[in-house]
Amino acid sequence: MSGQHKKEAEALLKRSPLFAGFGSRELKCVLSMVHERKYDPGQDLYAQGTLGAGLYMVLTGAVSLFEEGAVLPKAELRAGAVFGVEALLGDRPVPRPHTARAAEHCRVLVLLLPELLALGLSKPALAGKVREAVSKIDKTGASCAAQGQPGQCMKETRSEG
Repeated sequence: MSGQHKKEAEALLKRSPLFAGFGSRELKCVLSMVHERKYDPGQDLYAQGTLGAGLYMVLTGAVSLFEEGAVLPKAELRAGAVFGVEALLGDRPVPRPHTARAAEHCRVLVLLLPELLALGLSKPALAGKVREAVSKIDKTGASCAAQGQPGQCMKETRSEG
C-alpha cells in the first residue's frame, strides 16, 4: 500500500465501529494485516455460495450486495461499510450468503481469516478482540461508519424475487 493509501486505510479503521476501543498499537497491527484491492464496475468481489475467507471494508466507491436470482441489490455499501463478516466468525471458510459486486470503481480493505488465525498464535488477546468485534456486527453482515454517521454508507434497496 502506498503512503497515501495507508493513511486512508488507517483513517477508515479508526472511524469504524468494528475497531472502536482498539488502541493505536492494536490498530497498527490490524493495519499491517489488511490488503487493499481494487475493483472495476460490475466486477464481483465474491459470488454467493463461494467459500469466503475474508472480511471487507469499503475504502472508496460503492459495492452492491445481491441475493441469488435478484435483479436489484439488497444493499449498496459505500465508504466505511464493513461486510463479509461471516468469513471471520469460525476457523474455516464458509459459504457467502450473497454476491458482492462493485457498483462503481472501488477500493476495499480485506482482512483474511488465515492472517487472523496466525495472529491468534502470536497475539491471542488481540485476535480474540477482533473476533469479538466481528461477532457484534449486525445480522445483515454489513456495518458502516461514514465519518461517525452510521447509515450514511449503506443504502437498503429492494430486491426482486
